[in-house]
Amino acid sequence: MPHHLSTAVRAAVLGVLVAALPTGAARAADATIGSVTIIKHTDPAGDPTPFTFHFSGKNVFGTSWNEDFTLHDGESKTFDTGAGADWPQYPFVVTERTQDGWKLVAIDCIANNNDGGFVTDVPNATVSVEISPEESKTCTFSNARVATPLAPPPVVVPPADAPPAVDAPPAVVPPAVGVLPAVAQSASARLSAPGACVSRSYSVSVSAAPVQSVTFYRDNRKVRTMRAATGQQRFTLRLPSVTAKVDTIRARVVFRPGATLRTRTLQAVVRRCAPAVVRPQFTG
Repeated sequence: MPHHLSTAVRAAVLGVLVAALPTGAARAADATIGSVTIIKHTDPAGDPTPFTFHFSGKNVFGTSWNEDFTLHDGESKTFDTGAGADWPQYPFVVTERTQDGWKLVAIDCIANNNDGGFVTDVPNATVSVEISPEESKTCTFSNARVATPLAPPPVVVPPADAPPAVDAPPAVVPPAVGVLPAVAQSASARLSAPGACVSRSYSVSVSAAPVQSVTFYRDNRKVRTMRAATGQQRFTLRLPSVTAKVDTIRARVVFRPGATLRTRTLQAVVRRCAPAVVRPQFTG
């Protein structure tokens, strides 16, 4: 604004500019440029148990969320949040309430821009998510059913007026026979990629068990799916040189039935080495 204008004129111009700004409702509508999606997964799959969640946070325009919702296995819920304000002071937070007979075993989050921006806390069933402009993130909460302890054997109490046995020893009541529940096999997976920059082709590998298949993606494009042989735990893929400055590698691991997890997605970034600079040679 020109400095030669009088104070009264400058104040009037500022008033017009402020009045031209969008209203709170319009700003809230423009804020729908990001989202958070929560997916529920249970083992065994298809269980009808409902799980209660709490979602809270606010965006840069001051719109806030503080609500409960319920999901069953395979269901999801998306919040159109807009960009979050003042990370990490005001992230969007998702918490799963404790459910009798179940244990939370994993929280797996994926960002559409491969930029992270979330902190998972499985013991406290909570994930904190940062949402930047034009960004969406998805978090899957995976629960496994907890085995029910076996009941103790019944106690046989004789009637109060029954005479005590004299000649024959008391009958021995065998303990009740129970069938131990199947124990889910612990699932694990790790993605290995070059830590230093690369200038030629390179290899990435996944070490995991118990595995059914591993699918590799390069910059969100599927490269190859490997089916696991019996007992196979390592899967290696050779890739050509990095075409851009970085390659974003993702590996989606599908575990065998009976494992504590159904799937898990791993991610790594491989950087291309900068071309060497050839210094000019001067001769006298």
